[in-house]
Amino acid sequence: MSFQIKETSLFSRDFRRALQYIAGELGNPQAAARLLEEYERVADRVSRFPFAEPRYDGDRERKLEYRFAKVRNYLAFFTVSGETVTFRRFLYARSDLPSRLEYEQ
Repeated sequence: MSFQIKETSLFSRDFRRALQYIAGELGNPQAAARLLEEYERVADRVSRFPFAEPRYDGDRERKLEYRFAKVRNYLAFFTVSGETVTFRRFLYARSDLPSRLEYEQ
């Protein structure tokens, strides 16, 4: 069984900003392309085995259980509901994750 993959607009914004930062500010479009390819592999794996990825416990209760998958130096946060995996945030792994996820439900 394969779960349907969805991405929130916030995830898409995070991901686009990461790619732009790597390609533009760091001047490394090849690394940005590798990040994109790695995300595609991770999304495929998550679509087949979402519960194999670790749960994110964070510092507060959430309505939905958050899980995450490592994508190079980033974490792709997602939830699972029914047969759908929804990617919600794409954040640099060394950032202040609790504050970055504060307003997520």
